[in-house]
Amino acid sequence: MLLKQIRRQFGQTPDWVTEKVRSANLELIETRSDNFVFANSVDEVFAS
Repeated sequence: MLLKQIRRQFGQTPDWVTEKVRSANLELIETRSDNFVFANSVDEVFAS
């Protein structure tokens, strides 16, 4: 779901985004989902 939201908000994503989301544990996915809500860029989603 996070990948879908990122793509919808920011358009086509680099491969590293898919890799980071797919390899993340649940806690990290939750953190990145929280970041997504306020992010102005893909980099901000993964900043933490």
